Amino acid sequence: MKGKRSIAKHVSRSSITVLSGKRSRKVFKTKKIKATSGSPLRQFHAALRQDASPLTSASPQSNERVTSSTSYNEESAYDFFDDYVDCDDYEPNTDEPHAASSNNNSFLRNNHYSIPSSQQYHVPRSKNSSNDDWAKLFPDLWKAYLRGLGLYTVDLTKLELIRTRKCSCDTMDTNKVICIFKCGIKRDISVLSCNICENFSLPIVLMESHMFPCSPKLPEVAIHIAVMDNYFLQQYIQRQAITNIAKLVQNESPRTVPKSFKTQLNRVLPIYSKMKLVIEHHLEQSYDLISSDICPACMFETHDENSSPLLVALDGNFSLRRLKSVPDDSGHYLLNPEYHNLKNYWVAKPIIAKTRTNSRSTQSCASFKALSGQQKKMKGGLDKTGVFGSTCARHGFPLFFISMTTGETFDYPISILNRIKQRYGTNIGVLYDVACKLKPSLEQTLPELKDIPMAVSVWHAYNHVPQCQIDFHPRLLPNYGMTDGEWLERLWSYTKPFVPQTKYSGPNHRKLTLTCAFNTFKKEKITNIGKTLKAKYARAAVIKEEASKKLENYNMERLGELWKEFKEEKRSQPIPQLGTYNQAKENLRQAVAKYDWTLEILHVQKIGIRRAEQYSRQLKVARARVEKELKAYNDIRGEDTEHMSVADILAENSTFRMECNVFHHEIYPFEQYHNYQRADEELKILKNEAKSVLNFGAKAVHLLKSALNLLNEKQTKTSQEEGEALLLSKKLNDTEEWWYTQFQMLNNFLTDSEPQISTEEDNDNIEDGIADIIGDGNIINNIEIDSDDDFTDLTATQAE
Repeated sequence: MKGKRSIAKHVSRSSITVLSGKRSRKVFKTKKIKATSGSPLRQFHAALRQDASPLTSASPQSNERVTSSTSYNEESAYDFFDDYVDCDDYEPNTDEPHAASSNNNSFLRNNHYSIPSSQQYHVPRSKNSSNDDWAKLFPDLWKAYLRGLGLYTVDLTKLELIRTRKCSCDTMDTNKVICIFKCGIKRDISVLSCNICENFSLPIVLMESHMFPCSPKLPEVAIHIAVMDNYFLQQYIQRQAITNIAKLVQNESPRTVPKSFKTQLNRVLPIYSKMKLVIEHHLEQSYDLISSDICPACMFETHDENSSPLLVALDGNFSLRRLKSVPDDSGHYLLNPEYHNLKNYWVAKPIIAKTRTNSRSTQSCASFKALSGQQKKMKGGLDKTGVFGSTCARHGFPLFFISMTTGETFDYPISILNRIKQRYGTNIGVLYDVACKLKPSLEQTLPELKDIPMAVSVWHAYNHVPQCQIDFHPRLLPNYGMTDGEWLERLWSYTKPFVPQTKYSGPNHRKLTLTCAFNTFKKEKITNIGKTLKAKYARAAVIKEEASKKLENYNMERLGELWKEFKEEKRSQPIPQLGTYNQAKENLRQAVAKYDWTLEILHVQKIGIRRAEQYSRQLKVARARVEKELKAYNDIRGEDTEHMSVADILAENSTFRMECNVFHHEIYPFEQYHNYQRADEELKILKNEAKSVLNFGAKAVHLLKSALNLLNEKQTKTSQEEGEALLLSKKLNDTEEWWYTQFQMLNNFLTDSEPQISTEEDNDNIEDGIADIIGDGNIINNIEIDSDDDFTDLTATQAE
């Protein structure tokens, strides 16, 4: 082709087809062209986009528009010529807008590529431009959603749009839209819209017709709000990824669903989720409803100096990380948790703790990997290393969260506690895996919280030496009742399916996904709050009865005095220093403690058959761990000393128990003494919580009725107010039904009737996640177990 003019016939990612001056065709594969930033192929693509941008602003025709919502296909986008055009015969029209820009076409002329000016081709718009369009449309979109509810009844049985309003202009255009209804998909539905009146633009018209638009400008696909609600529930209740939801829809309707449906659903479902959050917040603020960040059981009543403290659980999760290589969506501020002044869970920046983490100062916390700095090595390649969070320690009500960028330092729990202090006051109590380490740092960083009670969550307490348990075990401290502090473990277990989604999401999208997940978890806990309190009440009654039988021959006041003496004796004992022998003894102590905890569940909680079978398998694993640690302990002690057997170790009054477990004493039943104290305290707390739940329901119903009366008193209501009234009426019906259900469950608390023994169904709620806590995947992998044993139900402990 030397000395001849050449033109590009067809350009794509895979190849470039060139016609020479002799009209011979030659295909150049892109694999032979190095695709660097300065390569001809990349420059050609860039020049095409620059040259095409003015063409997109050409005057549109009624049914033929070049839009950003059009699916972009590079194979067809660069197929410029239907017939051969020679460069020598082609003269560009200088009157056309794009021909005046010589800089944009310089590369094309220098490389002998020619583009006919009359050809229009689809050019994808940048994500930032699309995000700005969504942000501009959004305030009108959620109001159109309310107007649509007020104007038209939602019909799920038809494959057609409802009649829509018309503007006074004579410039209404007809648009063809693919509509996805509850009962099927219909293509090429005609929709009238106006380009001049913003309230009659195509997205707004679709939204008023109960169809959510998939593009902020000229959508080609719209999804019915009932279908969007279904997708939302699939994502957050069934915990399916959006990609899997789209695949299911495409499998059900392979011929009618749009090819770009997966991409569009990934884009619009988060926006729809945000719209639902904004509407809920709007109703709450406009009609003075009960705040959504109030737990019905322990936050509705005022917490003053004379009341029991609000118990808060803290914990970190290193699974909910985010990759640094994923594109940043900070420009998509519509998804930002702070958009629209929403009450959100997220603490923006951590407070720097005045005392830094030092996990090696004592033996008690040496085994906590979260504090040892081991997680800091994961920072390479990660933008966020995890999430640190807080919940109500008694009912699992999510409170505040913060994204971690390092290991689990004290900056994060202190930042969370500062936010809780600002929202709920200083009358709080804390349960944290390493509360013994956090307390000195908290006293220096937030002096106003220096006197708050602090405890280690029950399961993690067994990882602390007896000297530490004396001061921080919740079963030894007043006001904690039978609170275990492990609700965050259950929340992290719930968020497991969201790990892949948040790992590959932008920071705003990640927070929005987790916000909706936390809301769904919270709604479930509120719905089942009566069942939870009923199960706890039955469990506490059983523990109190069992303890009282073993304390019949003891004077409680005298036992209290003896306990104080025993506590001082334990506290005065030196903490073992790090060493091979002490470490082996500590590992054995922890294994025995976990065995005891599993045994307690089987003997005390009266669980059903299914869970009894599960915990029996857990007990086998716990005993296998005791055998493994005992062997290591005996090997270190040497052959000169008498080796202990598993039966010797697990005996109720074994010497090893008396040495290592703070509850066990060779004479006095201190464990039963504290069980009785905490169970009696728990029953009183539960009665107050039952009253709080019923008062919460009464107040919620009263406020909703007042809001509806306020709307009904208006002689004329706008269509948006009609939609708000519809949502408030539905919320009232749901709240009244919920209130009646809670009253049936909790009435026996207030009448002091005999509590019913909890059933398997009751225990399902409070025992969710305990299997995660008891199981130890690392131990299971290192122990030989008979192949006949079924360990498929065992779950591993949440990694710190």
